Amino acid sequence: MSKLDWFLHAYPSPVYRPLTTHTPEFLGLSQPSHSVWNATNMGEGIIIGILDTGITPGHPSFDDDGMPPPPAKWNGRCDLNASACNNKLIGARSFVNYDKVTRRSTATPVDDEGHGTHTASTAAGAFVTNASAYGNARAITASGMAPRAHIAVYKVCNEDTCHGYDILAAMDAAVDDGVDVISLSLGGPPVAQGGFKAINKGVFVSCSAGNTGPNRGTVTNDAPWLLTVGASTTDRSFLSTVKLGDGQELDGESLSQPRDFESKMLPLVYPGHATATIIFKGTVMHTPHSPAMASFSSRGPSQITPGILKPDITGPGVNILAAWTSAFEVFSGTSMSCPHLSGVAALIKKAHPDWSPAAIKSAIMTTAYATDNSRGPILDETPPGRLVRGRSWSRGPAEGHGPRTRLRPHAPRLHSLPLRPLRQQPCPSYSWRTSELLLREEHQRSRAELSFHIGQAAGDPFDAGQLHADSDQRQGAKVDVPGDG
Repeated sequence: MSKLDWFLHAYPSPVYRPLTTHTPEFLGLSQPSHSVWNATNMGEGIIIGILDTGITPGHPSFDDDGMPPPPAKWNGRCDLNASACNNKLIGARSFVNYDKVTRRSTATPVDDEGHGTHTASTAAGAFVTNASAYGNARAITASGMAPRAHIAVYKVCNEDTCHGYDILAAMDAAVDDGVDVISLSLGGPPVAQGGFKAINKGVFVSCSAGNTGPNRGTVTNDAPWLLTVGASTTDRSFLSTVKLGDGQELDGESLSQPRDFESKMLPLVYPGHATATIIFKGTVMHTPHSPAMASFSSRGPSQITPGILKPDITGPGVNILAAWTSAFEVFSGTSMSCPHLSGVAALIKKAHPDWSPAAIKSAIMTTAYATDNSRGPILDETPPGRLVRGRSWSRGPAEGHGPRTRLRPHAPRLHSLPLRPLRQQPCPSYSWRTSELLLREEHQRSRAELSFHIGQAAGDPFDAGQLHADSDQRQGAKVDVPGDG
């Protein structure tokens, strides 16, 4: 094979696994004052390719009421029954046990597991009224991030196994079919390889960071050209409180029993003098100090190249209500946060059709907040920030937005240079055009060389609004800190 002109390299194909809605409001997409949805027509005309466990045709989240036909560039096909695909679900193919000669699969695109249905509806599900899971997380109307975007499904996983060659074949097909965004809630080297080709063709690629946190260096999908998404909480929770006899209260949160839960009959005994009580609080909204990084969300930096800071961004990934094979279900994971950013990327692509994948990624990252809804730092913060509420669609890719200063949290576009991460790992500077950091050890001291435009001394806030596109002035600063932090 190595003698063939088209042959590049052969790799073993290990088995990969999927990384297992209130969020449009939480992210500010539907705010009346500056609605991203209104400005982008909810992503109409944009095609999102979902590579996952398939789709549940006929689910109300994939209803095409009011949807226009797919754009003329669409070149895909639907391998479901003729009535299963429509103007919302415009394509469905399976690559499980895929035969490259016949270009057919022995499996159907139908989702037997539910994971792919959940991620597809999170990215671009249609509006569904009275959605809930067991009566909890009830929403007057639930939808995905880009409700009027088209969905093309590529089944690459059978239950909980995904083969690398199937992933690569599906990514190639998605690019050829004409998708604008590829969403992969799974990880492995094929994602980086297929993603490189996709991005060169102008297709944005969003993928999960992994669920093996909180230790350092556990992130997957760490190629710099991918948008790697961590998972964080929202301001909604489902709480029950156990109050013990001594007055101690313990909060717990769950909507379903664990997989290893034993199902057996136990005698029901009523004690004569019970001292403990269980109070079910139900769905609690607007919880403070949100978002917070989920403990399971994989952390960076990249083990292969520590200079690559990953994840790039964090999105809602805890207790996410979305479509399932039977109605709706609540799940957590970076699998859930990834399609949030895929949908947001579709909205940006709609607003700026001429932007490259790199420009879209830059706009998302450089407009991210690093503060929670209580105006404090995001707890257990690892990614540079969380998706900003309704700003990335309208900002240019070169406008830097770092964490806001604590002294003036309302000052627009006011930055402070964060030196905290220098103790443990490299961090990007908050420069206007580029993010560069050279970190080297000199004896027992570390020196970080940072540069930023028209700033003051490092650590002092500066107003990015003073910067102009035609300005090439720079101001440098050197900061010496002890090697032990």
